[in-house]
Amino acid sequence: MSLKVLIAGGSGNLGIKICKSLLKTNYKLINLDKKKLKNFDKINFINFDLTKKINKNNLPKNINIIIFSAGHIGGLDSVKNDTAEKYFKYNLYTLSNLLENIQNSKLKKIVFFSSEQVYGDNQSNINKKKNTFYEPEPKNYYGVSKLMAEKYLNYYYNFYDRKFGIDILRIPRVIDLSQNSLLYKLLNDCSVKKKIEITNIKEKFNFIFMDDFLNVLTLVTKQKKKLFRILDLGSKDCKSFSIIQIVKMIDKTINTKTKILTKNKIFTHNPVNLKIDYNFSHKSLKQYPKWSVRKMIELVSTKYGFK
Repeated sequence: MSLKVLIAGGSGNLGIKICKSLLKTNYKLINLDKKKLKNFDKINFINFDLTKKINKNNLPKNINIIIFSAGHIGGLDSVKNDTAEKYFKYNLYTLSNLLENIQNSKLKKIVFFSSEQVYGDNQSNINKKKNTFYEPEPKNYYGVSKLMAEKYLNYYYNFYDRKFGIDILRIPRVIDLSQNSLLYKLLNDCSVKKKIEITNIKEKFNFIFMDDFLNVLTLVTKQKKKLFRILDLGSKDCKSFSIIQIVKMIDKTINTKTKILTKNKIFTHNPVNLKIDYNFSHKSLKQYPKWSVRKMIELVSTKYGFK
């Protein structure tokens, strides 16, 4: 029997790719969003605004898997006090609003999209000496809202006596072949402008290629153990990269000499110097990422003919 999968936020940029990927499975897909996707006739669409009061009768019944992709992405404004309410509304309230009202008697798995922004500066995720997770200390309201959503899910998991599994995916920057990706923008600057301005030389970024991310998502929906897991995702490199390091790889790939201009700011909304240990995630998933950052650069460069 086909499993019924509810995708909350399936019409967003990431949600669209999730829908396309899961169409390859035998799941019965339901997209819960405010905007209907075009050319997705095989996916049942329910027009829904999770920020508003829910009529339980309008929610689908007998859902087996919930993929929660809805929410508000972070950015420069996430450190401003007047944005706190917005991030909590879209990243925490929407989640609790759905789970408090949906029928969960047939539920087998919840997959929640969190972020590496739950971490603060110089943080690691695992205390290797004690073999325990460190408590994250986010530095922006986006990270705080995601961390609070994780804690709510842990409460929800225990309240219902662990009768279903919950997988929290702490996602870094997802790289695809679109012109919206950070690697495309850096490649374009190096190729066309021959120079790039860096506002904080201490910033380092983790990445995951879209194919690796979608493979993880498909895998966790198929894993049946009723566990509560926090899974840190990343590239094959298992490390972060500064913009300077990425530019050097780009220069080597497309044979350019990019001038790097630095205007080092003291504060950045992004966590600095993260030290993520991916061993737990890899062992728990029994799957490893295939794409390194260098390979991502080569792929994007080839697609757009950068040289």
